[in-house]
Amino acid sequence: MRKGIVVYLLAVIFNFAYLHAKSNTSEILALSQAANQKIVIFTNAQLNWEEKEELIRKAGGQPLQRLAFINAIVGQFPNGMSLNLEDEPTVESVSDNSLIGLVPGIESIAGFTEPKGQEVPWGVARINSPEAWKQAQGRGVKVCIIDSGADLQHQDLKGNVVGGANFSVDGSTTPDDNIQDEQGHGTHVNGIVAAINNATGLVGVAPHSFLYQAKVFGSAPYTTLAAVIAGIEYCASIEAHVANMSLGSRSDNEALHIAVQELHKAGTVIVAAAGNDSGGAVSFPGAYPEVIGVSASNSENKMAYFSSQGPEVDVIAPGESIPSTFPPGDYRDLSGTSMASPHVAGVAALVVSKNLNLTNVQVKSIIELSATNISLPPEQQGKGLANAAKAVEMARLTLPGAALVNIARTPLGVANGQTSFISIMRQGSAPSKNARRAQNNKQALIGLFGN
Repeated sequence: MRKGIVVYLLAVIFNFAYLHAKSNTSEILALSQAANQKIVIFTNAQLNWEEKEELIRKAGGQPLQRLAFINAIVGQFPNGMSLNLEDEPTVESVSDNSLIGLVPGIESIAGFTEPKGQEVPWGVARINSPEAWKQAQGRGVKVCIIDSGADLQHQDLKGNVVGGANFSVDGSTTPDDNIQDEQGHGTHVNGIVAAINNATGLVGVAPHSFLYQAKVFGSAPYTTLAAVIAGIEYCASIEAHVANMSLGSRSDNEALHIAVQELHKAGTVIVAAAGNDSGGAVSFPGAYPEVIGVSASNSENKMAYFSSQGPEVDVIAPGESIPSTFPPGDYRDLSGTSMASPHVAGVAALVVSKNLNLTNVQVKSIIELSATNISLPPEQQGKGLANAAKAVEMARLTLPGAALVNIARTPLGVANGQTSFISIMRQGSAPSKNARRAQNNKQALIGLFGN
């Protein structure tokens, strides 16, 4: 085991250095300037942007970027703040525009032989996806991948990648439509979720779902929180049913959490990697209660040696030596919780496609309740190994207007996403898809997952 960890760490170091070397000069310069940047969130939505920007200047800063989703401005403060903005009555909070990485750390890379014909990857099979396909394949579901983009010409992806925007840091704060993957991580994640069932290459968990790219990583394996928040806003703007974040930070950040909360209120099922800290604490955003935090298992149904763990883990999914798509038009094995998370995002897409009336709260509950106990401690497996077939069947049986009772006693009971945890013990009805998009789910969010 010790030898394996050493090999893994060497792979991490090598790949980090390789990707850093590929990073363009403007990107590295822009990322280095984030150390002096703050995300200032305002309390008063009635203030116009010019008034907010003037307050940034008054505090000795230069406004750089507007983050309308969380009512915030990113400011550059090269000499620090001359005015404590947190004391201003119009300011809710001030957060660092910290760097955030691909989980953090780059996944180890192993060789992979291109499949002859089409293969079902071991991870996709392990979570019972082929059985789930008899009922659902993700048709019509929008999955937003907050990552490094996708290989747009890959034979197993180009039919499913239908849109996206580029928010990666290159010195400009204006997004563009360049969602081509510059490093491979996002392409690999996309393939796990929805590689096409086309008789060649590999097939993903939800092969008929639509893939949208919120590209927040360029050529470097790290980006800014502001870029990630912009990507989260994009997912909300397209009314994504599911969002996957195979990225993370060891440190909590209020601006990031507020963005996640807003996306959750919008009705999106949010899935994120637990982190690759070899038994260390779950990273953020995976640790947030609004998110389905996913740890990584190996082919022996044990927790992968690199996986983070903790009480914030909701479920576990395959993450070691996972084959998937890789640019240009290739396939590769990667390991990491980055690979575990999209397995669960794919399950969420299957569940939603089976029952469009489910709320994101219900989908999270279904994924947890249907998981298979693989006899690991709860901090390693959460509720267990994700099980696509059982989740889809539970979604089929969860009908609008159905009585909801104690989920601890009734395996098929799920929360209705309307009120607090107490409501699980009572009756309620699931809102329609349109109603879900229109309503504010703040109370459900705090009640079911919070303290």
